[in-house]
Amino acid sequence: MMFPLDVLTSSGLYFVVAIVSLRLLAVKHPMNFQTQHEQFGRIGSIVIWTIPVLVYLVSFLLALPSFIDHKVLTIFNFIAFQITRTIPVLSTVVLYFILLRTLKGRAEIRCDSTSARKRSLAKMTQGIVASLIICNVPFIIWAQLY
Repeated sequence: MMFPLDVLTSSGLYFVVAIVSLRLLAVKHPMNFQTQHEQFGRIGSIVIWTIPVLVYLVSFLLALPSFIDHKVLTIFNFIAFQITRTIPVLSTVVLYFILLRTLKGRAEIRCDSTSARKRSLAKMTQGIVASLIICNVPFIIWAQLY
């Protein structure tokens, strides 16, 4: 297990969940977005970094030679994988489909520069979500089966 690489990968997945959830929040509650974004920025970043660090730190400590029960280690590694890989990817997919469903009901066409900027941000979010799915879903399926 590569502790720093796993922490960075997992926190990156959770940051994608944060991007999609903040976009959904901005679409559903545009007037409250600034206050909620500031609150999330403070707490969310700490939580996003703390979850993977704690999970992988416990996994690392369980893997030490002094800890002999491999059954507990195997079960914990399975749970750690679910927490750090599967849950963020599934959360991103679910939140993104909720976002698409919300946007489908609010189809607005404008031709000013702010709507062009919003469209480019929407395309960037779509690209991030698509790359997350393409890169991580095969790995998650492989890891679940083998």
